[in-house]
Amino acid sequence: MKVAIIGATGKTGMKLVEKSLSMGYDVAAVCRDSSVAKLVEISKNRKLSIFSAPIISDVGMLNEALAACDGVVVIMMAAGKLKATELVSSLESAALRNGIKRFAFTAGEITVVKEQNEQFTFRQKVMLAFAGAIMWLSPFSLTDMRKASLMIRMQDTL
Repeated sequence: MKVAIIGATGKTGMKLVEKSLSMGYDVAAVCRDSSVAKLVEISKNRKLSIFSAPIISDVGMLNEALAACDGVVVIMMAAGKLKATELVSSLESAALRNGIKRFAFTAGEITVVKEQNEQFTFRQKVMLAFAGAIMWLSPFSLTDMRKASLMIRMQDTL
């Protein structure tokens, strides 16, 4: 089995890469060029392939990374020049090209978008009240993350 892990050098991503390798999976670790050094310790594992680009929403790099993958795990993010919405669009393109049908997305609770008839917990309501202020001060990342969450829910292919 081969799995691509998008966001492979973050805290969650590193744990997923290590666990996947320990289970014998082939892993396509996807990260930014500036983060590749974090994979040095495990880069000698023959089951690990590292794919990087200045921005991980690079479609060409994602097409290459997702080749022959059975599934993709995505740790959603919006950081620096990366918009989560651009990542979702690029992943859709790469998934279609490579015939990938299995995706798992994870993101912070603060990016949650309510489904029809769903009720937020008290904790979520408090977090979202504070998030509104944060989104107003820094609309790029949190607002984009919420849009990406909506895109994922509305996709037929992802």
